[in-house]
Amino acid sequence: MSESTNQHLSGPAQADWRWCLLGCGILLAVYLLMLNPYWVPSGDGEVYTAMARSLARGEGLLFNGARAAIAPPGWPLLLAGAMRILPEFWFLKLINIVSMTAGLGICFWIARRFVSARVACLGMLLAGTLSTLYPLTYWMHTEASFIFFASLAILLAFRIGENRASKVEWILMLTCLAWASFIRWPGALTVLLVTAGLLRPGVRLFSRPSLLGVIIAWGVAFGTFAATHQFLSLSKEEAKLARAAGGTGESETGTDVVTTATTASTIITDDQLTPTIFPPPTDKSLVGEYASRVASSGKWFAWVLWQPTRFGESVRPIRVAGLIFGTLVIVLLVWTLFDALKRREWFWLALAGYTGGLVLMWPNPNARYYVPVVIFIIAGVFNALRLMHAIGWHRLASGFTYAFVIATLASNLPLYLYEVWVFRSGDRFYDRYEAGSNASLIASIQWIQARNQTIGTPLRMIESPIDPSEEVAPGRIAVSERYVNMGRSRYSKYGVRASHLLSDEPILGVDRTSRLSRRPTEDAARRWAIRNGVTYYLYQVPTEPWRVGNFRLTPSLQRALTGREPDGNTMGWELYERIDGSSRYRLITDLPEIDLKPMRRVPGL
Repeated sequence: MSESTNQHLSGPAQADWRWCLLGCGILLAVYLLMLNPYWVPSGDGEVYTAMARSLARGEGLLFNGARAAIAPPGWPLLLAGAMRILPEFWFLKLINIVSMTAGLGICFWIARRFVSARVACLGMLLAGTLSTLYPLTYWMHTEASFIFFASLAILLAFRIGENRASKVEWILMLTCLAWASFIRWPGALTVLLVTAGLLRPGVRLFSRPSLLGVIIAWGVAFGTFAATHQFLSLSKEEAKLARAAGGTGESETGTDVVTTATTASTIITDDQLTPTIFPPPTDKSLVGEYASRVASSGKWFAWVLWQPTRFGESVRPIRVAGLIFGTLVIVLLVWTLFDALKRREWFWLALAGYTGGLVLMWPNPNARYYVPVVIFIIAGVFNALRLMHAIGWHRLASGFTYAFVIATLASNLPLYLYEVWVFRSGDRFYDRYEAGSNASLIASIQWIQARNQTIGTPLRMIESPIDPSEEVAPGRIAVSERYVNMGRSRYSKYGVRASHLLSDEPILGVDRTSRLSRRPTEDAARRWAIRNGVTYYLYQVPTEPWRVGNFRLTPSLQRALTGREPDGNTMGWELYERIDGSSRYRLITDLPEIDLKPMRRVPGL
């Protein structure tokens, strides 16, 4: 058993509590600086918010007029409860802030079992200020609540394994474990870390006293997973409607590629929420597919710790550097793992199973899925550096330590400071957030709503998404799913999701082909729109120069990175309205200034 563990089991010292409270206090201040009263676009967050709105209104688990099967309903249920109290975005974001801070505080006590209090606090602060983590305090995503329930289940499991827990803590541990699986599909993997906690360090794996508890924990985790999956199962017709509504996982990429001098592998901007354990048919064999996933595993670690390596994936030197740095993190974690196995400490083996399982289950690196365990990844790196120091490699250990901390701060702190400036922008928030790319979408929805109130013909409410072969009366909003940025053409449900949340109306996603996902002034797109009764059509123009997060590249920088000039200066959305009694659509050029008042409250509540 490690020295730090022995110290912890003798009772938490006051110094430990001071370190924990110091870290929580700093993180709370960090997150509150980004708290403003407005809706923050995110993609997945609009799905959860719209699902929660349907639940809060007693309509059931719906999204965009169809049964929602994109994710477990745990977070929408919690969010719906909060909406019944106060459906203001600042209040919903405050819940995320408190949950994230408390969850990371709990993670401190888990990490404290393996590293010193000072290192655990440093790990908590580095993890909490990652640009892959802090946005989850203002997006309506699942991570904040998931981290709270999952980390509490793990901490209670450690207390049980150390014979320090009451029967009430047993029940609470199992409840939190069930909720972790009820909030996120990968939540079931939390049982690996819970198992490590239940197994007392230094004893044989699965000794008789611990075996029953492990069996119960696995039964609860995967029983909840199976029951949730069964509850959300859809018929073929419901699945078809859910896909049309945008209530299922994202496709990975489009098929048409804008070739540049540095075009690289796909950058996924929308997260898949369902795993692909069995890969779809590709040019690779099954073995080749999994070999490819393992070979790119370094990207998972690089992207969660140093997100600029993800943003720069289209640039070969950055892509290679990210893969090297991420692989180095894996090497250090393996060192920590082998050292822990000598003492029969099973936590690091469980962490390897958690992170490795995600690599194998998802076809593309998704840094967001490492966020719940990133503090343990950081703690494992520091533990390996301690081991390096212990064998006499003092200069190398010190150099790696400083390099790791400095690289992490340099990659994330400037992004955070800029984010604070964006979020403190007042009525200019939507001009600055994501470089203003959402402003025209918001203005378009508000224009449509004002237009229909003026002419007295509100949009026709429907019971389900439309069948493309069905003839319908005019009155629908259609949103193109085609998205061109960073040198690639791909398809995103963001526009459909955001438009549905903001309008509180059913939205029709334009067919996922380059032939149809075009302006309605082009023949194929116009015929499709008319056949489907589309009155208002939103088209996302290609982003040139490229947008990266809240920034847009300058023409000279894009030219240096790609070897070509930007194709104009375009970004955002165009709104088209069908001219009455004709087969033509006109571009709306007089969009109003955004009215910020509706952006403070969940539409429809």
